[in-house]
Formats: sequence, structure tokens, C-alpha cells
Amino acid sequence: MGKRIVTVKVGGETHTVDLDEALHIHNADAERHEVAADMAWWGTIAAAAEGVVARLTAAAASWHADALSKCLKADEKMSEWKAKAAASGHSEYARMQQDIANASEQAAKAQTVHWAYVRKMSMLEAMLPAERGDQRGSNSIGRVPSGPDPRLAHYKKGRANNNEDSRDG
Repeated sequence: MGKRIVTVKVGGETHTVDLDEALHIHNADAERHEVAADMAWWGTIAAAAEGVVARLTAAAASWHADALSKCLKADEKMSEWKAKAAASGHSEYARMQQDIANASEQAAKAQTVHWAYVRKMSMLEAMLPAERGDQRGSNSIGRVPSGPDPRLAHYKKGRANNNEDSRDG
């Protein structure tokens, strides 16, 4: 396979996943036990990436405020809009904004991989009977199960005691 490779760089570490291989379901029963760990791993990477974005954004805002303050102190007659333009146009601030954009891209990629594993878990759950005793496994996908759904029993009891159902014509 190997046509859809995603590489995420966070905190100096590089994480790579081959989506074709990772998301293909080879053995549903065996993979349902592994996919939870994959979901947790990529959720952790996504959270770390979001943390990087937050820290870079805070640092850029702090730098910008400091630069604005320095501009206004250096020339008290300078208008605020000129000071903002000078601070925003500085090459250091532009570099910080580029770093934020790059970090945001890495965070989005990590979130996408995490979401893909969440969807894989949903597919596996639909394919296999759950361990909680639900015996409607992959054979019933797309079909209405025979007999009443036991999860609705308490609603039917409530309706049986409803006076509207027992009215005489």
C-alpha cells in the first residue's frame, strides 16, 4: 500500500503513519484491541501539537505587545496605528506568525489521524458483537434485528400505563 503517508512533527519528534496500512481492517477481532492504543497515541500527539500552537501564539502576542510598547516609548508622538504597523511588519514577528502557521498545520494533521482512528474504532464496533452481550454482530449490519429491542422495554411499560392508549372510542 503506502500511498497516503502522514508525517507530523511535534516538539522535535517526527511521527509517521501510513494511512492505507493503519486504517485498513485486516482482522477486526485482533485490531479492535489495538485501535484504542492508536487512538490514545495520536490523541496525545494532537494535544501536544495544540500546546505548541498555544505557546507560540502567546509568545508572538507577548513579543508584539513589547515591540508596540517600545515603539511608543521611543517616539511619544507616534500614532498607535503606526506603532502597530511597525511591530506587525517586523521580520521577527513575521517569523513567529509563520511558526504558528506551521505548528497549526501539524496540529491539524495529528487531529485528522486521531479522528481516522476514532472512525476505525466505530467501524470495528459495528462489525463485531460487543463484549457487553449484544449479539447483533456484523451479520446484522443493515438489517432490522428480529424481535423487539430489549433496550426499549422500559418505554413500552410507560406507554402501557398511559391513559391515552386505553381510551374507548
